[in-house]
Amino acid sequence: MTESNSNRYMVSQEDAQRLDRLSEEIRGRLTEMALIMARVSGSEYSGGAVTKFVPRKAVQTHELVASSDWIEIVEIVPGYNCCYGSVGGQTVLNCPC
Repeated sequence: MTESNSNRYMVSQEDAQRLDRLSEEIRGRLTEMALIMARVSGSEYSGGAVTKFVPRKAVQTHELVASSDWIEIVEIVPGYNCCYGSVGGQTVLNCPC
């Protein structure tokens, strides 16, 4: 690579190995989440890579949302998002969001 990239940093071998292990664990956990969401919602999911994971604080709509509420958006196949989280102390799962 001949171009300089000011946003690129060198990573030690130890950090690179740890990042690789964490990334592998995260991908596995996201796949597991997607499989559960698909099973619960009756959706089709082959177990392929999860294309998106977006943790979010729950947003207020027509009801009061507690500061402890949260939502995670998982795109289990391109264009098909499921939302999982806690709203009002109850676990919620919406597929699609």
